[in-house]
Amino acid sequence: MNEIAEGSVEYGAPRVLIYCQDSFGLGHLRRNVNIAHAIHRLAPDAVILFIADSPLAPFFTLPPNSDFVKLPTIVKGSSGWKIHRLPLIESERLMVIRTQLIKETVMSFRPNVMLVDHMPHGAEGELVPSLEALGRAGSGTLTVVGLRDILGAPEDIIPQWKERGAYDLISRLYDLVLVYGEKDVYDLGRAYEFSGSLEDKIRYCGYVATKVKRYPKAAERIWTEFTEKKPHTLLVMAGGGSDAFVLMDTLLGAVRHLGENVSFNTFMLTGPFMPAEERQKLERGAEGLPIVVKRFRDDSTKMLQLAAVVVWMAG
Repeated sequence: MNEIAEGSVEYGAPRVLIYCQDSFGLGHLRRNVNIAHAIHRLAPDAVILFIADSPLAPFFTLPPNSDFVKLPTIVKGSSGWKIHRLPLIESERLMVIRTQLIKETVMSFRPNVMLVDHMPHGAEGELVPSLEALGRAGSGTLTVVGLRDILGAPEDIIPQWKERGAYDLISRLYDLVLVYGEKDVYDLGRAYEFSGSLEDKIRYCGYVATKVKRYPKAAERIWTEFTEKKPHTLLVMAGGGSDAFVLMDTLLGAVRHLGENVSFNTFMLTGPFMPAEERQKLERGAEGLPIVVKRFRDDSTKMLQLAAVVVWMAG
């Protein structure tokens, strides 16, 4: 975060643009909102603009002087990118709309720092025209790509990045690579063959975590009433919840199997992306069991401090 703040001092009040393409869950959005709060603490006068395509954007509370531009949502499936809310527009046309909207936003905002999350090219290469335009304009924008330390299996990621020209793109159009992790825990540069000038651009900046201050009053009330029944409570959560049904249904079956031997409560937070029919099936399956199924739309991580044991999907 200091790299971003220091790179912007010469411009006065820094303008920071954060690109976050995450239409399937909440992890990327959460991380980038956390980063925005960190930037605000370092530079309280910073103006931060998000470009996001999550159906729930911004979802989390943004810091002061922040706002977001919502892109039409696309979801990546087994056959490629799919339109989420505009089924009558073909994918190619929608990508043109997104690409142009991004470029107009970037060139009008003229950020001092542009932080791109996870995808150097953006979805289907939609960021490349903006990055190239910034270079041609001599804008002085500090271009940064932020990567989690483990991108996936190296034998999968390296061929994909070479085929898409990601290494060349970072070499040509990015100034820094921020790695959200610690080098002595996982050396991204070595694992994914960042060599020479590419490796010189890497900065390991530690893990991005949410600062939990308090839990929602509504959650506290429900939790307190529920936990009076048994001494310990198991919290089950899975971020956005779009792919959490199997995990939660399996755990529900385990509690049913234990029967009278169950010595704990189970509190399930399905997340905002779980399909309604799956959530309803869990609610029906929990009837008569020491299980509460809820769909909180706020930041459910605040409830972690209330649980004795947490079961979740690790991402």
